Amino acid sequence: MDAFETIFTQFGPADAQSWKNKIIQDLKGGAFEQLISEQEGIEILPFYTLQDQSRYQLDIPAKANTSWLITEKVKVRDMAQANQEALKALQAGAQAILFDVEHQAISAADAAALTKDILLEVAPVHLLHVRPEDRSAIEQQLPGTCPQFIEVPLLTSTAEELVYILQQMQQTTAMEVQVLWKAGSHYFMEIAKLRALRWLWLQAGNVLEKQLALTIVSETGLQRRDAGDEYTNMLRNTTEAMSAVAGGCDALIIGSHDISKENTEFDKRIARNIHHILQFESYFNELADAAKGSYYIEYLTYQLAQRAWESWRK
Repeated sequence: MDAFETIFTQFGPADAQSWKNKIIQDLKGGAFEQLISEQEGIEILPFYTLQDQSRYQLDIPAKANTSWLITEKVKVRDMAQANQEALKALQAGAQAILFDVEHQAISAADAAALTKDILLEVAPVHLLHVRPEDRSAIEQQLPGTCPQFIEVPLLTSTAEELVYILQQMQQTTAMEVQVLWKAGSHYFMEIAKLRALRWLWLQAGNVLEKQLALTIVSETGLQRRDAGDEYTNMLRNTTEAMSAVAGGCDALIIGSHDISKENTEFDKRIARNIHHILQFESYFNELADAAKGSYYIEYLTYQLAQRAWESWRK
């Protein structure tokens, strides 16, 4: 009998009630209910078991691949300058570029200048905040560079944000949609929300008889950034990036860790390094669904999906 078999014979299986009894015993008179918390209206228990997984696990649609695109966001103020910034980013390890044209007038020639010397078949390039009147001409010259984006605003709860996405999906006539969603600071909730979105997207598509391709673009947020505290902000960027990757984003933008000044080359290098550490040292890109089977995250995913689905269907 090896060591592992010995351990399994010493410690038998325990059901939820056994765990609860042990917790109550350790509380020494304290109420079990004092350990129950709430997040965004969802009841959070102090522990979850295999029985919970069987009740709450959803069949999350698989991504096209296990990795994500290392994406750099470039604000366009000058076409040539933005093009050079994008080329530097690609040479330094970025895999895709998102040009934010910030609703300014842009022609097909301008778009061509932005993408000059970029191998679009290797490094995807998309334009964000393109005016509707400019979109057609750009798409004719550079197909696929102006996809339909759903930018998710910061709402009261994650479930409300999921409902917003489904409402926008219902209205779109595009065949492919990119959801641009900020990654927040609640690690497990961030993982659950992306998993819930994939499930909801498929279910809503079946109801609407619209099979739309979904690309989730996560972007680390600025909600919890302290000016001048760049080291703490680096850690926040990293954990937000980890949650987006574990949740199954298709592309990831990691923002500046120092919000007190313009995004510098050093800021961009640190952001790309976070991608590289997660991909090439931590091997996050080899996991199809890192959260699958986690009792707690499966529970959160189910709760978010249920709340959003019921609200959207009303």
